[in-house]
Parts: sequence; C-alpha cells; structure tokens
Amino acid sequence: MNDIDTSAGLNERLHVAARHLATELVIRNVQEILSKEGIDVLVLKGPHLGNTIYDDPLEREYIDLDLLVKPGRFQEVVRLLEQQGHRLLDDEEDRRATRKAFYCWKLQSPHGPVIELHSDLAGYGRYPVDVEGLFRRSVAFRMGNVEARGLGNEDLLMHLCLHITKSYFLVEEKHVRDIALLTRKRPIRWEQFMELATQAGCRVGAYYALRSAQAQFHADIPSEVLQALRPGIIRRHWLDRYIDSDHFPMARISGDRSLSYQARLGLPLLDRVSTWLPALLRYAVIRLDDVRQGRKPSCIDRPEL
Repeated sequence: MNDIDTSAGLNERLHVAARHLATELVIRNVQEILSKEGIDVLVLKGPHLGNTIYDDPLEREYIDLDLLVKPGRFQEVVRLLEQQGHRLLDDEEDRRATRKAFYCWKLQSPHGPVIELHSDLAGYGRYPVDVEGLFRRSVAFRMGNVEARGLGNEDLLMHLCLHITKSYFLVEEKHVRDIALLTRKRPIRWEQFMELATQAGCRVGAYYALRSAQAQFHADIPSEVLQALRPGIIRRHWLDRYIDSDHFPMARISGDRSLSYQARLGLPLLDRVSTWLPALLRYAVIRLDDVRQGRKPSCIDRPEL
C-alpha cells in the first residue's frame, strides 16, 4: 500500500470516527432531554451493532441515528426535541396522509446527525410488532462514554431480518453482514426468534434474509430453523425469481424497474394470505388521502401520528 492509499484510509477512518463521536453526543443529548420526562428510548441498528458485535466499532458505518420510542409518547418526544433545537424534516410535502401514518419521522439534530425517530419497526401495519415487549427485553450497551439501551438478541435479529424484508431486499451489503456477525457472536434462542417472526408475520422474509447471510457471510443458522421458516413451494418459486440469496445484490432488478419489483414482492413477503387484502386497502386509503390533501402543510398544520 503506497502513502496515498494509507493517507486516504486514515482520513476515512477519521471522518467515520468524527461521525461516531457526533452520534454519541446526540444520543447523550436525547437521553438527557427525554429522561426528565420519564421517557425511554432504544438505539436501533448502527451504533448498537458497531459497539457490540463488530471487533472495531468504526467498521460499522452509519449516517442517520435510528431511535425507537413507545408509540403513545411519539408526539410528545417530537415536541420535546423541537423545543430543544431539533428541526422536523418534511420531505413528503405532497404525501401528507402517508407522512401522518408513517412510523418514522426525521429530525435534524443541532449537533449534526439526522435522527430517524421510530414509533414501530415497519410502516402501514404490514409487520405488527409488540413495541412494549421490545422495551421489556432491551439490553444495555456502551458507546464510548455513553450508556444506552438496544434490542435484545432475538429482537435484534428479527429487526435485522424485518429491515431487509420491508426494504424488498434492496439494502446495503452491511445489513446482510450484520445478521451473520450477530449469529456468530451472540447466543440466539431460536425458538423465541421464530415466535417473534411469526407474531410479526415476517417468517418468509426471515427465511430469505437468514439464508442470504448464511450463503454470503457464513451466518451460523441451524438447518432446522431454515427448514421451519421455509415457505411453500409455490411462494418459493415466485420469490426465487426476484431474490438471489447466494449473491449480493440480492434483488434481481434493474434500476428503472424498482416500483414494478416492489409490487411483485409486497404481498408474497407477507406471511398470511388473509392479510393481503387488508394491507392493500389500508395503503390505498392512505394514498387516496394523499391525493385529496395534496397541498403543502403549513407550519401550524402539523400531522399527528
């Protein structure tokens, strides 16, 4: 490696380290604001993973900070953060109903990083999760000098599988690697994991996510787990046309066909056929409301979750 490569690598690590320090500051700041009101918060994905399953936290890059709060206090948290200088980002001006119903809002922190504030792990009720249970089973971890809480092992694995599933397997390679590292470095109670996946209705997606992590990064997945999660032959035949578990990227798609791709996977990735029509109707109602309310929201016309 020449001096230029060494310098570039060092500069990149310094940039990543600076982002991580800024994220640490934001986590501390948010916890201080919310703790005064007795509000708990969980750190999702990036910082939690980097500081628990990666040998070097700087290996797990992230841009936004994902935080989870209980749905019943979501609006209160938004208000508290806005009062302390966080700015709500409105990037869906022509989709007011969608934004109102969405499970994740973005806020610009005064310390730099963007916060993605979650009230759930997936949108539109597609994958129901017991959020109260996530908090009960949460675990403590440290990020630098800050102590925070993240998802327990089984909940974390379910979340990683769910993140890939709800994104229609259009994700970054690090998300597949996360699953492999978690299964190798943390004990997983597989019966509990499968129960959580069943409750969320994401057993089909979990099968493909786990199989991908096993094929690409040697994830430690018991064969009986994959066999139990494996969908029926008709559904497998359909999904195998669009998901390539053995290679990355997993999505068999060209860039200009993403909407068509998602339309083909949206319903088959929902476990229960009985939920397909209700899911379509819920989404249709929201989109019709978007059209009906298609005007730019004013600063005093804040949507409520």
